[in-house]
Parts: sequence; C-alpha cells; structure tokens
Amino acid sequence: MNYALVLRMRLTAAAASGAAMALGGCQVPDRGARQEPPPPPEPTVATAPPSPQGADLVAAEDAPEPQPTAGEPVLPAPTASAVATTTPIAKHPPPTPGKTCATPKRRCVPPNAQVGQIPPSPGEYDLNGCLSGDRVSGACEGFYASKGPVFDGKQCCYVGCTGLVAPCGRALLVAGKAHTAELCARNDWSRQAPDLARRAQDLSPALRTELAAAWRQDALLEHASIAAFANFVLELASIGAPALHLESALTAAQDEVRHAQLCFGLADAFAGNSHGPGPLQASAITPRADLPSIVAAVVEEACCAETAGALLAARQLEHATDPSVRAVLSQIVEDETRHAEAAFRFVSWALGQSGPELRATVDAAFARGVARLRAAEFRAASPGAAEFGRLDPAASAQAVQEAIAQVIEPSRSVLLTSQGRAGVVGEISHSSLEVPA
Repeated sequence: MNYALVLRMRLTAAAASGAAMALGGCQVPDRGARQEPPPPPEPTVATAPPSPQGADLVAAEDAPEPQPTAGEPVLPAPTASAVATTTPIAKHPPPTPGKTCATPKRRCVPPNAQVGQIPPSPGEYDLNGCLSGDRVSGACEGFYASKGPVFDGKQCCYVGCTGLVAPCGRALLVAGKAHTAELCARNDWSRQAPDLARRAQDLSPALRTELAAAWRQDALLEHASIAAFANFVLELASIGAPALHLESALTAAQDEVRHAQLCFGLADAFAGNSHGPGPLQASAITPRADLPSIVAAVVEEACCAETAGALLAARQLEHATDPSVRAVLSQIVEDETRHAEAAFRFVSWALGQSGPELRATVDAAFARGVARLRAAEFRAASPGAAEFGRLDPAASAQAVQEAIAQVIEPSRSVLLTSQGRAGVVGEISHSSLEVPA
C-alpha cells in the first residue's frame, strides 16, 4: 500500500473542506496580530548553581562558536584549573549524509547532570562528571555533539549541530522550544507489554537501553502533546471556532494520553523498570489570542510536523516485526493521520473567514515548517532496532522528504487554492482510505 498517497488524498480532502462548511452567524473577531512581549534574557549558565540530577541541556551561547580557517567549529580551551577529561570526542550519531552543520552551537551542562530520558549509570560519567557526546541530546530540538566534552572547571561543554530528533507531532512549545516533563520513576503511566518484556530478555543490554531511551523520549513528547491540544482548545474557544474543531482537539488530547501510555509501556518492557512523566511546568504556556498566530502555529506544528510524523510512523510500522510494537505503531499512525486531517480542516475553515493577509500568513508558515523538517537530524539506530520500530537516520530522513514532496506540498497547494472548489476534492470517501495495518 502506498501510504503517502492515502495520506495525501485524506489531507487534500480536508484542505478543501472549509469552503463547503457553513460558517454560522458569528464572525471571527479581528483582534489583529498579538504583540508578543520581548523574550526574557537567557540565563547566564556560568553563574547557575549545578544541578546534580534532572538538569535540562542549556545553551551557554546562542551565537555560533568561532570557526578556524578550515571551517570546523572548535571549543574554547579549558581553563588552567580544568581537569583533563577522559571521555573521547563523541561521533554518535553520525551526521546526515550530504549535510553540514551551518550554525554550530555550544552546549554546557553541570557535572553529573542527568541528560536524556534514561538516568545515566555512574560508570557513564568521566572523572569530571561529564557524559560522552552521544548522551547529550535534547528532546524535540535535538543536539548532536561533534566535539567535547571539555570541562572548564564548572561545566561540561560540547559543540555540535541542532535540529529535530524527529518530527515531533503537536509539540508543546514554550518560547519557541519543545517543552516536556522530566522523567521519573512511576508505573501508573504505562500500558504494560509483558510479552515484549519476555522477548526483550534475548536482546543485548546495549540495544535494550537504546530502545528504552527512544521510546521514552517519544512517550514524553506524546505526554506534552496532551497539554498542547488542551491549549489549542482554549485558542479555538477564544476565536469562536465551530464545535467540530473543538471536538477534534479534545479527541486528539485523549489520543495523546493513550499514545504516551503505550510508548511508556514499550520503554518499560525494554528497560525492565517503570518510568513516567513528572510534573509538567505549565506556567509559561499562554494561549494565543488572534487568528493569524493560531493558524500559523497549526500549520507549522500540525500540517507540517504531525503530517511528517504520521508518515514516519507508517514507515516504522512497515519495518517493525515485533507484534507489540506493531500494535502500538498501527494505533499511532491512524490517530496522527486524523490529527493532521483535523489541522488541514481547521486552516481551511480559517481561510474562509479572512482575506488575503491570512493566506500569506499560511503560506509563510508552511515555508517555515517545511524548512524545519528539511533541517531535521535523526537519532542513530543500531542494527536490529528497526524490528522494534526505530529507523536509522537515512530511512527516517527519506520518510520525511517523502512526506514533504508527496503529501505536505500537494496538500498545501490544495489548501491555498481550494476556495469554491471543495466539492471536487471533498467527494473523496475517507472510509475508503485506510491506513496500513
């Protein structure tokens, strides 16, 4: 089955649906573009007290590191008081073929910090409390160390590339960055997979750790998506959107609860212990209040990222052979496809409420969303990981490029040219367009 074609047909039908939708008696209030307050200044990492565990990866500098004449980023030399690190330069995961890091970034964390979704064992730290570069990666933004660690006496610092670990679906964004809860030990967020746990005993410890980390990362992102959809419900209510869109968003939030439970269940089966999400710091989450900014966010986060995520999950399903993993991915593919449909349907409705200015906003948002997908970096996968739903970087990148060319761009074209033509595409029967089993 050509799932890309199935997905494109479903999304183009949704994109054309707005022109045929009854608009009702209420007009969307024209509040104009919301004036965002200036972002708070970045904290000075050098003066921040070290956090022994649970510390997020933080940016020591936003500007690229100085580059030598050869064009390769370098770390500043350690201070005289620094102790030489015993950890070799990390080269994992390898860069995407044909891709260079145009804007290398410097990232620093306190010694002995927990970075990533699996708590490091004491043996993974070097004498300075630094982790190897392959253990230093964020959630949705991603960070891949090409040099480091270098210990400057206070922090473990790395230089590398930033990008998406994967299309993260409906990410919960705070100040433009994906936001997730911390991982903590608990068992009430897992849908246990006892059969998989027994099969996982035959895998190498390294592969089990890798699979647990990958699925826990997915689980935390799914958990954060619950809050993202809840925030979207408030935004929809603020602009007087039709009940259909609020109902779809509430259903999607329920889907994300189930996805998080399923992913935590897979991760626990591989890890042999139970973890779940800690408290989600929601104080910085603020609903958008104007139609242009709401629509732009839906385009970038759903029409682009969730669409790519749906196709990527379908490719993971094609390669997976483990029955427990396949059952989870099959559910995710179907649900994420409906979420992408709902996003295109909402944007189509919004375009019918406004003039050419919103159309330009949508077009620009698609350009940003596609550019972000093209810049994506992907977590490396060991041999044997594909049968448990984890693709190697090349296969993941191919799936995303396929999503852009075969699904997102054609659906974008229909969305921006479909007013008055909804009947042509809208006659497609969704019941005949099934996702892969």
